[in-house]
Amino acid sequence: MRAGKTILVVEDSQAVNAMVCRALELEGYKTCSAYNGEEGLTLTQAEEPDLIVMDLMMPVMDGFEATRRLKEDPATSSIPILVLTALDKVQHVIMALDVGADSFLNKPFNAKTLIDRIKKMFENQAMAGSVGTDAQKAIQQVGKVITISRTRRQMFEAVFHALQQAAPCDVFSVLICRPDSAPFFVTSERFIPEPVLEQFRAKVLRIADRVLPSPCPREALRTEMICTAGFGTSPAFIPPFRASVHVPFCLSDAVSGVLSIGSHDRYAYDEDDFKFLFDLGARIGPTLSKITI
Repeated sequence: MRAGKTILVVEDSQAVNAMVCRALELEGYKTCSAYNGEEGLTLTQAEEPDLIVMDLMMPVMDGFEATRRLKEDPATSSIPILVLTALDKVQHVIMALDVGADSFLNKPFNAKTLIDRIKKMFENQAMAGSVGTDAQKAIQQVGKVITISRTRRQMFEAVFHALQQAAPCDVFSVLICRPDSAPFFVTSERFIPEPVLEQFRAKVLRIADRVLPSPCPREALRTEMICTAGFGTSPAFIPPFRASVHVPFCLSDAVSGVLSIGSHDRYAYDEDDFKFLFDLGARIGPTLSKITI
């Protein structure tokens, strides 16, 4: 897996850049370094790396622009890009995935987490290559199997893991209401049994009917469940979500939605959690609302 593989590290902090390169070299990878996005583009052309570790906030050219250019260039679009982001910048993760990043890693991180993520990215690349570059991952939905794109899955996983750093969060959901569709995305670390999911979904729908400009079209409701730890790790029993916070976001008279988090702990939330989720909805609602099933 590692033989002959070169990884480009684009990070403006010399200390972090050196630390990342050292960790990679100890695992047998070859490395090269750039300290801003512009240097990263130049080195990508010169070194033709197998993977790029990209910081987002850098001088001269930031990681967003560098990633966008790399993914728009047919000569470099297939190179996997791992972006480095701060824990409290959920919107940065979503922006990076929007411009083509393949995965993300929250700062601060340790060497093992970095190496594990990179190994997984190479495995995913090999798997995608065996079945076509447009392959999608099949995930389990209650009652049937549907497909979910890698970028969409990463987007919801990014928000879910960031929420876990900021507040008690056993489940995160987004209900998007349009006149002709109503996707309901549910993200949890473990598979949620149908009775527990139905109870939570019913509560979200009641909230939506009260706070959104128009009722959610029940006939267009479709649920997509994203299980971040894999379905095989689920326990035999998951208790109901005894506490939850729900905030609306409205983009127009025709498009609105509800962001929700839930916890098994009845006393998990306070007013600060509501304010945090409300602010998050304002920042990421426009991006999430474009997603369809």
